[in-house]
Amino acid sequence: MFAKCQINESSEAIVRTSRALHVFGVAALGLALVDGGSVQARRAPSQPFSAAAVDQAACSDATWVRMPRAAMFKAEVLLDRLDISPGIIDGKVSENAGKAIVAFQRSRGLAASGKLDQVAWDKLCESTSAPVLIAYTITEDDVRGPFLHKIPGDFEGTARLHGLGYRSAAQLLAEKFHSTEELIKLLNPGKTLDRTGTVITVPNVADGRPDGPVFKIEVDKPAKVIRALGRSNELVALYPASVGSREKPAPSGTYSVRRVVENPTYHYDPRFQFKGVRTQRRLTIAPAPTILSAWSGSI
Repeated sequence: MFAKCQINESSEAIVRTSRALHVFGVAALGLALVDGGSVQARRAPSQPFSAAAVDQAACSDATWVRMPRAAMFKAEVLLDRLDISPGIIDGKVSENAGKAIVAFQRSRGLAASGKLDQVAWDKLCESTSAPVLIAYTITEDDVRGPFLHKIPGDFEGTARLHGLGYRSAAQLLAEKFHSTEELIKLLNPGKTLDRTGTVITVPNVADGRPDGPVFKIEVDKPAKVIRALGRSNELVALYPASVGSREKPAPSGTYSVRRVVENPTYHYDPRFQFKGVRTQRRLTIAPAPTILSAWSGSI
């Protein structure tokens, strides 16, 4: 598949294609809490986070003011299923909250306040009837490994490894369900996460996903997001992104995407002169599922 990519003066990269693209990404989402009108963070006695608390955080019920993390978690799952990616689903406030909320509000014709007011929350709840939590049975593949309990913190040490896998079965499960090890353990107190056949509770990030075709992709450098748009420029998906760096900034211009590589290796050139990297040798880093699962380029 070939596609055109344009990065204009406002630092947006646009990829136009006639094929449907399925875009998957991650972002972290933080949401304020609602009580009637505008959503405001409130300090009130809150129920400890648990699967039971999530079940009690009803869309039309003010009880979510007393369960702030459970309410945020529920919103994260719902946004994730809309491909307005909340990324790390953990029920905690994060920098990308406003981006996700604004994108959702604009996609529904609502005032783009960046806050989850009652109207936005109601629309979000209407998006799906699928449960927020589901049961999952740990498989042999989940626990097989091999796992790397310690990964070097420098490029040279990492380059000596034959592969960059997960640290544990718990990390693999957290990645699989767009979450964190901490949250998976909170949802499953007392359960062993490295045993085949164990039934655990996980975020339901599969049901109800949109499947509309993508005709344009925008990489917005200032906002640090990627937008997938449909035929009429409607939002199909949005994900936060790291777009280049100070040492190696992303280029601007128009490009043709000619290659897509799954589970790519990473090649470091000393000419990049990344901060803290002292090696003068070219290095090749093995594929890392926790960092990059696919790469596309113009060469």
